[in-house]
Amino acid sequence: MLRTFVLLIFCATSLETFAQGTVHVFLEEMKDVTHVEFAGRETWNYKLDSGVNGKYKTLSIEVDKVDPKSIVLLKTLRSPFVEKVEIQNGTDLKDKIVFFLKSQDVQGFDYITDQPSKLVLDFYQDVDKSKMIANKLPDKKKVAVVSKKVNRKPAGDFILQPSSTSAPVAPTNLDGDDPDYKRFQIADYEIKDSSIIASKLNLYIHYPMMQVPVEDLQALLEAAPQYEIEKTNSDENKKARLLLTLFNKGRSANESSHTKERSRDAVFLTALELFRKEYPNSQYQEQLLYMEADTYYGLWQKQKRPIDFETAMNLYTKLLLSPGNPTLQDRIMRLVAYSYFTKDDYMSAFTMFEKYLKRYPESQSQYRVKIAMALCLARLNNLADAVKILNQVEENKKSGLSGVEAAYRKGDLYAVVRDYQKAISEYDNVIKKYSKESSQYPNALYNTAESRFWLNRDKENLKRSLNDYVEFIKKYPKNEHVSYAMERVGELLEILGASEKKFNGAFIETIYRYGETEAAGVAKIRLLRARIPSMKEKEINDEIASINKFIQTSQLEKLKEFKTIMIADGYYSRKNYDESLKYLISFYQENPLSNYLDVFKKRIVQTIKDQMAYAVQSDDYLKAFQIYGKNSSVWLKDSNRIDVEYLLGRAFEEAAVPDEAIKKYQEVLNKLYSIRGSQEERERKVFEALPTTDEVHLNLASMFVFKGDYGKALDNLKEVQEKNLTDDERILFVSLSSSVYEKLNQPELAISNLNKLVSTWRGQPVKLSEVYLRLAHLQYKNNLLEASLQSLNQLLDISRDTKTIADETEIKAFELKAQVAEKLKKLDVALDAYNMLLEKYEDSHSLYSDRYKLGEIYFNKGEVKEAEKVWSPLQDKPEAKIWSQLAQENLKDSLWKDEYKKYMGRIPAMAPEQKKGDKK
Repeated sequence: MLRTFVLLIFCATSLETFAQGTVHVFLEEMKDVTHVEFAGRETWNYKLDSGVNGKYKTLSIEVDKVDPKSIVLLKTLRSPFVEKVEIQNGTDLKDKIVFFLKSQDVQGFDYITDQPSKLVLDFYQDVDKSKMIANKLPDKKKVAVVSKKVNRKPAGDFILQPSSTSAPVAPTNLDGDDPDYKRFQIADYEIKDSSIIASKLNLYIHYPMMQVPVEDLQALLEAAPQYEIEKTNSDENKKARLLLTLFNKGRSANESSHTKERSRDAVFLTALELFRKEYPNSQYQEQLLYMEADTYYGLWQKQKRPIDFETAMNLYTKLLLSPGNPTLQDRIMRLVAYSYFTKDDYMSAFTMFEKYLKRYPESQSQYRVKIAMALCLARLNNLADAVKILNQVEENKKSGLSGVEAAYRKGDLYAVVRDYQKAISEYDNVIKKYSKESSQYPNALYNTAESRFWLNRDKENLKRSLNDYVEFIKKYPKNEHVSYAMERVGELLEILGASEKKFNGAFIETIYRYGETEAAGVAKIRLLRARIPSMKEKEINDEIASINKFIQTSQLEKLKEFKTIMIADGYYSRKNYDESLKYLISFYQENPLSNYLDVFKKRIVQTIKDQMAYAVQSDDYLKAFQIYGKNSSVWLKDSNRIDVEYLLGRAFEEAAVPDEAIKKYQEVLNKLYSIRGSQEERERKVFEALPTTDEVHLNLASMFVFKGDYGKALDNLKEVQEKNLTDDERILFVSLSSSVYEKLNQPELAISNLNKLVSTWRGQPVKLSEVYLRLAHLQYKNNLLEASLQSLNQLLDISRDTKTIADETEIKAFELKAQVAEKLKKLDVALDAYNMLLEKYEDSHSLYSDRYKLGEIYFNKGEVKEAEKVWSPLQDKPEAKIWSQLAQENLKDSLWKDEYKKYMGRIPAMAPEQKKGDKK
């Protein structure tokens, strides 16, 4: 029979595997990564193991059966990281794929993708563990390098290429299987209000808002003038032309980076000094002054020495003060102004822009200069005048594309100063007004999403923020802010109540795609929180050290606070409350000026509360008192937490101090009623483990029963709404009610309550064991013997079927059943109960009285030999002495009676009367 059953399971499993189909494998070699992709399952149940086989380090993975074509692909794999692949039989009909690695520093990185569901295993060379392999992304199409444009584009062209080349660019084809980014979406019914409220105690990093870049300076530099000196036969001319040649070395815009000559700046400046000494009034003085200024400007660009910048600015200013070429002076004024802007010297920049407009009021560049002036004012905290200038540019019909740019920049100004509502309003208006140009301004979409994220924690607003971020990722996959967007998507999914797998998936993807970015660093810290519960202490310390390096180089704000909270959360999830508190309290004490001390204090109080709760649940109520005593005058002072007071009541109850427990429970009850139905109650339910009023009334009733004050116990039980109780609470309620009614001489109500519970129960039968036992006792005491026997039989049936009833409960049930059966004169039933009890529990429990009573039934039936047989084991146990003596006395008394009867039968007078007619 057993073999048949196993065979059926085997067949069923096989059929299920074949019904699902085999797993397919896709292989791809990329720069620095061998990419192995498994497809064909909605969910993945796999096992990954590392080991050593001979001289090879191995990595094996067990998955469902792989199709034959994939097996061939695996066995013929050619990789710089994998020597060979073997396919072996795994457990549960799976295939075990063993990768033999070429060196010890080859690592494997496994992860699962959503929509479509794929299991991925990447092999890479772990040359520097401090660098994530995350940016080694499988890019099936190579991303073309966009060459630098010489001519200036409209400002919106910054979407075509990130302005910073330090951030890795994510290829768009990676999302070909999920073009709508459904993995980053959440349905309305999945959103949890409690998660949104809970996010108020979380800390989030402010990411930089996206601004339309100011590209005018670069355009001016790329359009540098070409100086010329007409050839003559004079020595002065020859030497001047030699200076021009030295100046042009390495400056030709037509030369590639490979053919461009090394600049001769130092030689030029030295030669220029000699030339001026020889020709103090040279006719080429102006041209040479332009070249000298450009040379010092070029030196500043390369070496960033302030002295070079100041020299260049002084020379340019000198040129502007003298009459000269209007075209060159137009350029110089703008070059000087934008240079000051680049150095964040906004006052000097604004002054120069202002002078420019006075000198060239009809310049074609006037609108771009006005936009730059507005940006200067904004940086100088004069937002009103900045917006006023941008409005003027937008409203001028001659401004063209600069007017559109000015309109889109207004939202940027409000976003940067964190006036989120105004920023959203400006972006909404400009997108409606200039919808055709909107694709050229990703700042509008990104900054709207970021503004909504910070505006408030309203469900609708957060959902719109999530959608805007996802739309931004879809439209602008190469933009340098996309890493921030993807990390923020993970945070929004967590805030809205998505599953941990879903929001951690977004963090993993941020790291994997953008491993060298600030956003990836933040995502690593968030993932550490999730990983700490399963990590070894050394691994945690290594990760923290890596994170600390990231924080030292990062420009983001509040990373130390953020890191501390995430690590503390990780230890909190691990139930290592002491370590969690160490991080939180240390930061609080060492950073008294932090803006987040209130968040830290609330988290400290929350952790202390959970310490107490864990102690109470572990029946270590003394530790709960110690935790409270240690923190009552510091962290718990003025915390006003209802759940802490309730835990104190629980601790007093467990410590059998009913008066203190009652006092705490009544305080808790009053507070619960005072906030019932309010916003405060809704928020407290998120941040506190609030008991229900029914729960507290039950605790009070239990304490009053303990004290013997059954009237007050009944008053509290009457306040309980039975329909709102959990299974355990309902059982406690009925048990307490039966005790109270019994003590108040209303046994019929006690029995009625218990009967009602067992007849209507739809939960786990095992939870009713104590109820059945109590019901049977009450029925026995009130002479309802048949009903009592029935209740006991039901209890013992549950025990037999579930095998989860406590030994003590079943022992009491057998004993009571024997007593009830004896009273009903059902001696065979009583004998069966005692025999089953002794057979099951005598080896592990002291059941001497029950053995004596079993023998007593036989004795009273006149089966003395059977009684003697039952009582015989009692003689060998010193602790059963009293029961053995009782048994021996019974046996002696029985023997005396037998002897007495024989003796009396031998006396003639005592002989039975002879029958009539007998002969004497």
